Amino acid sequence: MQTLHHPSQQYLQTRGSNFLRNLNSIAVLAVLTAGCVDQVDEPQMGTSSQAGIMNGIMNGIMNGFFQTGGLTQYLTTNCPLLQQRPMATGNLSQAFPSSFTTEISKPACRDFMFYTAELMVPLGQQVNLYVGSTQVASFAGAMGMQYLVQQVYPQYTFVQHGFLPAYPIARKVVTQGYAALTNEIHRTVSYKTGVAQLDAQRQAGEDAWPRELLQLVPFSPAGLAHMAASPTFLARQPDFFNSCDPHGISYQQLQDEDEDNPLPAGTCTIPVVVHGNLSFTNDVVPGRSCRILEPGEAIPEGSFLSGDVIVPEGGCPLIYYSGRVPGTKTYDDRAKNPAPKKDGCDVTGPSTLTNCSFKVLATGTPVPIQYMAYWIYNVEPVQ
Repeated sequence: MQTLHHPSQQYLQTRGSNFLRNLNSIAVLAVLTAGCVDQVDEPQMGTSSQAGIMNGIMNGIMNGFFQTGGLTQYLTTNCPLLQQRPMATGNLSQAFPSSFTTEISKPACRDFMFYTAELMVPLGQQVNLYVGSTQVASFAGAMGMQYLVQQVYPQYTFVQHGFLPAYPIARKVVTQGYAALTNEIHRTVSYKTGVAQLDAQRQAGEDAWPRELLQLVPFSPAGLAHMAASPTFLARQPDFFNSCDPHGISYQQLQDEDEDNPLPAGTCTIPVVVHGNLSFTNDVVPGRSCRILEPGEAIPEGSFLSGDVIVPEGGCPLIYYSGRVPGTKTYDDRAKNPAPKKDGCDVTGPSTLTNCSFKVLATGTPVPIQYMAYWIYNVEPVQ
């Protein structure tokens, strides 16, 4: 394995799916766009037992989310050839023009491909980019989230279709991974999805790690099918490629669609997580997360309120659901929550949760179970 160094950053070690990395937000973007980041060697992907240690890769790819224009605008500015191919014409295996050699040498462009390939392409496969017949870059897969997109579009592969308009669910799927990547969790992380094809590279011992958080995603078969059938439901799901005003952050995507009441223009829907068992840390909200305001709570200094979401200046990639009982956290383990709360899951193993139900919204019914998949972050303290 390789170690990438930057003196200003802590490191985040990853195992299992081997794709989470330590990222920064606006400050990183400013450094990158000013051209102040040294070129780094491409990390070598290995199996989960060859976990890569990333010593603070400085990259601005996911930080495009924190721009008003989102990731699309960020790539259009910094990597126009790379933006055009996966988002307009597809087929990354076709040769790029000669100027692409210079573009793909830029850290911002390589980072976009590195992290996106890790998320979308299965372990053991790689994306090779060419100028003419000359290979100019190669990016290894790890997570294989294209499997989820294929449940709706069986012919889909990331290499052939990228994020073309004909495959809008691909952008929704990868956004959930981007949300994790941007959260600045300084932990040893293993990601369990409950989808056998995505969890195949996890080691059994990783199940014994404490659960950091549970991410609520609409990626059950029913949820994916509902996105394909309902443009309104699809539009509600977080999409970091779009413009996003941090002052419009919301978690209304957890409701079912309302054809007569679409989300207001500028609404910035963000993935939602709940506390894991957190047995080793006193963190209230790990990483750079927003959090739903607790009853009677004052807005913390350096943040503002969007609806009932506490937002740090500049925005956030995840919203943390802490619960609605004053002074009481809501855990993913139902047994840890005060009676008679219904929120939580039944824990049938260290990383196996069943019968999950969360009433994150202040009013209405719990998150629709038929649409949700529950993805677990297992963590260890960084040694």
